[in-house]
This record gives sequence, C-alpha cells and structure tokens, in this order.
Amino acid sequence: MQVFKHFVGYLALLMSATAFLAARYVLLPFADSTGEVVKTLSYGITFSAIAIVAGFVGAWLLISERYLAIVLSIVLALSAAPSLIGSILDLSDYLSASGYNGFGSIIMIIAGNYVLPVGAALAVAIGVGCAIRAIRSRTRLQIHHA
Repeated sequence: MQVFKHFVGYLALLMSATAFLAARYVLLPFADSTGEVVKTLSYGITFSAIAIVAGFVGAWLLISERYLAIVLSIVLALSAAPSLIGSILDLSDYLSASGYNGFGSIIMIIAGNYVLPVGAALAVAIGVGCAIRAIRSRTRLQIHHA
C-alpha cells in the first residue's frame, strides 16, 4: 500500500507541474490579445485548477510532516491563484451582458503567467526531495540491518 501511495503522490506532482506549464502555455498568447477568449480562458481555468488539486494530493501523499504539507500546499495554491482568479474574472466579464471591459483581470493573468513556472518548479522539487528522502531512509535501513 505504501508503494502505491508514493506512486500516486509522484504522479500527482508530475501532473501538477505539467498543468502549471500547460496553463502558462495556454494563457501566454491570451495576454497578447490573440486567440479565442472563451476557449482560452476555459483551458486556463481548467489547467490552473488541476495544478492546484494535483499539487495538494501529491504534497499530502508524500510529505509526512503535516505543517510542511500545509505550507507547501498553500504555496502551490498561491502560485496558481492569480491566473485562476484572473481567468475566472475575465471570463465572467466577457460572458456578462454588460459588455467586455477587461477590468484589471488581464493584469492578474499576466502576473500569474510569471508565477506559474515557480509552481511547476516547486511541484518538481517536492517530488525530488521526497524521492531523495526515501532513498536515504532505505540506505540507512540497509546499513543498520547489514
């Protein structure tokens, strides 16, 4: 069961890092005012939400210290939050009957695009750090039993 838990945790962190980069890839041309608004923002919302949820799952499955898992989950959420909230606000503004104003949500999306690679790097760093810790603990166990 422990092996399955670690496998799912590493897979979730890999999925989170991929979703962070996919959200950046989708939202980067949108900041330059190219592409379809509804399709692009919907993909941005989806990838940002997947990045947050998968990062939470991976952090909670791999990190045994509860407070460290909480802090890293919050940092992962904060790294995707500007893009997620900006995309939601911009999409709701675009679909509203009052017209499309782009009331600062574009700035949130642009700022979020600079933070998304940090979230991807953090997700990869969590996975690598947990793998190194697991290898060291196995090595210590083998030395003590030898």
